[in-house]
Amino acid sequence: MTINTSFFADLSTYSPQKSIQFYKNVFGWNYYRTEDYYTAFIDHFEVAGLYETPKKFKQMRMPHFWMTYIKVQNVNNVVEKAKQLGGIIEID
Repeated sequence: MTINTSFFADLSTYSPQKSIQFYKNVFGWNYYRTEDYYTAFIDHFEVAGLYETPKKFKQMRMPHFWMTYIKVQNVNNVVEKAKQLGGIIEID
């Protein structure tokens, strides 16, 4: 896996079942469920994840969103650089 490239994405959605059906119809994704998280597959390859938007985000009226994961060489350096450039770092 190449540094500084995306390697996975997941969708935070208010309507998991509707979103699952939509992406299944559009891309042919099949899903495997673990607890409250769904992993989308094409054949045997993971392509994305999907979960219901957390309550705190719903209360903030945050829209559905895709979150992309990026492989970096040093997460602390990237976090500091992001802060310096005006990025918001959320730690839960």
